[in-house]
Amino acid sequence: MGRKMARGSRGKSGGVAAASGSGEGRNRPSRGRGHGSPIAPSRKREGSNARGAAGPWIKSGVRERENPFMPGLRVRSDGWTAARTQVFLATLGQTGCITDAARIAGVSRTSVNRSRALFPPFDAACGEAIARALRGLEAVAYERAVEGREMVVIRDGREVERRIMPSDSMLGLLIKRGDLKGGQNLHLTAEEAAAYVLPAAVAHRFLSVDEFYGGITFDGRDGGKVQRPTSEETDAAIVARLAILRKQRGLNTPLCDNCGEPVD
Repeated sequence: MGRKMARGSRGKSGGVAAASGSGEGRNRPSRGRGHGSPIAPSRKREGSNARGAAGPWIKSGVRERENPFMPGLRVRSDGWTAARTQVFLATLGQTGCITDAARIAGVSRTSVNRSRALFPPFDAACGEAIARALRGLEAVAYERAVEGREMVVIRDGREVERRIMPSDSMLGLLIKRGDLKGGQNLHLTAEEAAAYVLPAAVAHRFLSVDEFYGGITFDGRDGGKVQRPTSEETDAAIVARLAILRKQRGLNTPLCDNCGEPVD
């Protein structure tokens, strides 16, 4: 009569299993998904997906998406990727402003300065981009100083005049800095001297000082360089055109240059 009744435990199949009094009747936690117990991740099962998200691997154990300007850097998707670095350098080459280039590329100025200090290739690329931007800014400054800038005068809501005003102050600044000395009596470092030399790939898009004063412009049909006609050539073309008009109108007698009447 002192026998104890063992409690039954319901298993997966729904049946009742009897357990002995020695403790075998304790409920064991089920390993099924329906009982809320998480399944431990398997590297063998999830390795392919994790590797695909992180990027392809090569035999050396380094990911293929590396930044050539920052060797040894562990590239992150929100960090200095190769595409973001190209955007930064391209913008820096156009604006010459590190702050603007960093804002457009989506990085901070502090990160730019730190990366320039850590990676010499990136620092050299930034220096070349700034030099390209300076060449463009000097060309714009020279154009505004010598050729002038067009200014529209509006009165009472209407355009009444257009003025082309050269900047004497900017011209004086360029002369003071030595930009208009043609490289004479200037003490430049190797990097500064290289910044004044245009690459062969883009040299056709710029005019040298000799070409500018020699009458070469970008007035060609395809936007290329052409030689402007001299004053003698222009006068000869005008005289030839007037002779054609006189012949068409039957004016064989010479005309007065002042009044336009036939000369007796």
